Amino acid sequence: MSKIITIRGDIVTDDLAWIYDWYGEPYTSPTQVESQLNEAIDAEDDVVVRINSGGGYVSAGMEIYSLLHGLDVTVEITGIAASAAGVIAEAGKTVKMHPVSMIMIHNVSGNFSGDYHDMKHASGVLQDMNAAMASAFVEKSGKSLDEILQIMDKETWLTAEKAVEYGFADEVITADPDMTNAIGGGLSITPEMIAQAKAEKAIKDKELAERAKEKAKLELALALY
Repeated sequence: MSKIITIRGDIVTDDLAWIYDWYGEPYTSPTQVESQLNEAIDAEDDVVVRINSGGGYVSAGMEIYSLLHGLDVTVEITGIAASAAGVIAEAGKTVKMHPVSMIMIHNVSGNFSGDYHDMKHASGVLQDMNAAMASAFVEKSGKSLDEILQIMDKETWLTAEKAVEYGFADEVITADPDMTNAIGGGLSITPEMIAQAKAEKAIKDKELAERAKEKAKLELALALY
């Protein structure tokens, strides 16, 4: 069996997860991934990680990458794997992309304050973090660190085909030629079935409406009793 781990929404640290829960916003945190990964390992399931995320916190992305790195994990990029999410994608032993999906790679950014000494230090920290994040792409693609840093410096968006060309992905997922072609009229649900379903639904809706009326009459009678 395969265990599907979905990485969607912002990549956030565990201490910020409750805020996303509070607002009902989608997110992925290291603890979420670790919990699902442990379940898969205990059940001896194959692991498929599906990614559609614009990225988020660098430290959270690093932690999730490290959780997946070295394992027999298949990554499927279903939409966008950008920034920290793109780094996570490189942890896959096999990285697959749908034809419409993309990888985005860019420099690490952050908010800093202080005098020029602080800014100089911050610049060094960001460059070191760039190198750390770049190492994931270096290992996956076989390109040099300098090459990857140059790609990051340009904020590069890669189509599925380009990502394979760069070595960031292994293959583009193509449609099974044996699958039914909907354009050729081979839908599994025919127009006749659709019409029948609509007719049966109309009858059921009418029955429910009648029951609601009878219930309302009964409740009114009891209230007047």
